[in-house]
Amino acid sequence: MAGSEWYRWELHIHTPQTKKNSQFEGKNCDEQWNKYYKRINEYIDTNIPEKNIKAIGVTDYLSIDNYIKVREDKQLPESIELILPNVEMRLNLKGGKTPINIHCIFNPDIVDELEDRFFSRLKFNDGRRDYSATRKELIALGKSIDSKIKDDNKALEKGVENFVIELSCLQDMLKDDDLRQNTIWVVANNETDGVSGLKNSQFEGTRKAIYTIADAIFSGNPNDVDYFLGKKADTTEEMRSKYGGVMPCFHGSDAHCLEKVFEPDLKRYCYIKSEITFDGLKQTLTDPEDRVFIGERPSVLNRIIENPEKL
Repeated sequence: MAGSEWYRWELHIHTPQTKKNSQFEGKNCDEQWNKYYKRINEYIDTNIPEKNIKAIGVTDYLSIDNYIKVREDKQLPESIELILPNVEMRLNLKGGKTPINIHCIFNPDIVDELEDRFFSRLKFNDGRRDYSATRKELIALGKSIDSKIKDDNKALEKGVENFVIELSCLQDMLKDDDLRQNTIWVVANNETDGVSGLKNSQFEGTRKAIYTIADAIFSGNPNDVDYFLGKKADTTEEMRSKYGGVMPCFHGSDAHCLEKVFEPDLKRYCYIKSEITFDGLKQTLTDPEDRVFIGERPSVLNRIIENPEKL
């Protein structure tokens, strides 16, 4: 039964034409995409657990354009059963070096509603007026920042680069129960662009507010995994009191180039034991310890490989 099997999920992977920091090889967009799909098809091997990836989260900044392209191109191996849209955003709060990143992994069933129900409700004020995160408004923001930009795609990149979001804006969006049920909010936790970069004690309340929004954490650090399971400084009861409960840690390659596709540092792969659906991913939120593993390979898969006759 698929719901009881461990499979690798890659929930944080960028593509060619990602809105920031694309380093994918190719003379033009078509060549970049061809090399990207070639890399994925050559990487996947259903006989090797760490290369048998069943679900991917196509990630981009304030956009699902590339998610839609991947879905419509139909160039992924058939063994990849689920493609999820992962929208990456930046809060107007600086972590260690850059603004804190927060991700929304959406139920694919509501993709057609996101322009009106999500992007149009995100707001950034440049001191003169509010801009939303729709494509049209991001282009307008980019051109307002640099009037020399005439190309809409360049203006879009400039708008995305400068669009940061008030925490209160996200808190308001959480009041939309239906949107909330169809979104998994994941916050980065590293010291560069994550919540742990808010070290000063004066940010304790802000850290708590961000963790309270989150359903899960993007981190492959074993200490983070244990902490958010209530096994470190805070017990499960203390986690419930502070943030509403324990949380799973997810991890991905955060690939912005071909070499990083499916290859996070230190082979900290993300395995999930659930149905290969958005609702299956949500199961990890209530049972994170038994349904998520970060590492090269869960021990149970090693035992299966070594003793296939016991299946």
